[in-house]
Amino acid sequence: MNLLRNRWLVLIMALICSATMGILYSWSVFVAPLEQMFGWTRTQTTFTFSFIMVFMGIGMFTGGLIMQKIGPVKTASIGGILLGAGFYLASYTTSLIWLYATYGVIAGYGLGVANVVPISVALRWFPDKKGLISGLVVMFLAFGTFALGSKLSPALIEAYDVTTAFKVLGAVFIVVTLIAAQFFRYPETAGGTQAGAAIWGITTSEMLKTPTAWIIVVWGLSIQIGGLMVIGHIVGYAMSRGVTESQALIAMPVYALAHGVGRLFHGWLHDAASGG
Repeated sequence: MNLLRNRWLVLIMALICSATMGILYSWSVFVAPLEQMFGWTRTQTTFTFSFIMVFMGIGMFTGGLIMQKIGPVKTASIGGILLGAGFYLASYTTSLIWLYATYGVIAGYGLGVANVVPISVALRWFPDKKGLISGLVVMFLAFGTFALGSKLSPALIEAYDVTTAFKVLGAVFIVVTLIAAQFFRYPETAGGTQAGAAIWGITTSEMLKTPTAWIIVVWGLSIQIGGLMVIGHIVGYAMSRGVTESQALIAMPVYALAHGVGRLFHGWLHDAASGG
């Protein structure tokens, strides 16, 4: 059997890649060390997360368009390289502008481009379990926050410093996404590789003309704003309220694990409710 056509291996690689993208939610781990190193205020560092959010959104939108042109393998590879490069370049931070440009813009955009690929590919291999598979992929994104954000990143910062942590994480992102990306190929039918419209029954332009699509956009935006406000500042907020740094760092894995389990459960619930 061709390994690149094994849907279970495709799913495993999608989960691994999605977990790597979980670094998005771990910004609050880097806040205190950066503020201590450069004397920046919370207001100044908060803009970094704002840039990540904006450019991740742009990356996800353009990543979907790019994937239609060059396919998922190249799209995930480009996104992973940009994400890793953004983190690596952030290790040379000496000013807020540099941090915004590297961690916020480059890494944020790369993350958005790469993040759209795993779930898009995995769903095409498991059309009978869309809710469960989407729940699994996004659950691993949350678990990546637990492993990379609340475990690996603080360990690297404590053992070395925040700049070394950026370099190591950047290298990990590039290597992992480049390997995983090689498995992101669409399943083939008798007529060849499946096209998006053939799978979903509607094109992107047709979708954007429906009221339902915009209702979902507003609904998703409302939920994401609340969730990201919490995860992006949870450690810093706890410390500002008198909680020690070691205690504050516990909040992130708890949030990440609850986040991941909730996504998996509601993905399964979707399939059960729809008879999938």
